[in-house]
Amino acid sequence: MLKKAVIVVATNYKQIHEINIFAAVLIVQSLPFLAAVAIATLEGSRFNAFGYWRSIEAKVAAALPGPAEVTESPVQLPADKQVETAQ
Repeated sequence: MLKKAVIVVATNYKQIHEINIFAAVLIVQSLPFLAAVAIATLEGSRFNAFGYWRSIEAKVAAALPGPAEVTESPVQLPADKQVETAQ
């Protein structure tokens, strides 16, 4: 369909807008087929391997800072500000 869209635009000598719109529609209709080709290409590559993504995950986790440590003890509220729990 993409090839047909190029031919339609190339042979539009009178520059009729409707023909250009039709060519754009043909391009939009060809997108699922192009996506299928892209997915089939990636299917055989290392991007589809589970081990590859695990190694990327390990590298990212090693680069991120760890959780911050709490060094202070919790603040004790005065007796008049404390809230009693319901029983």
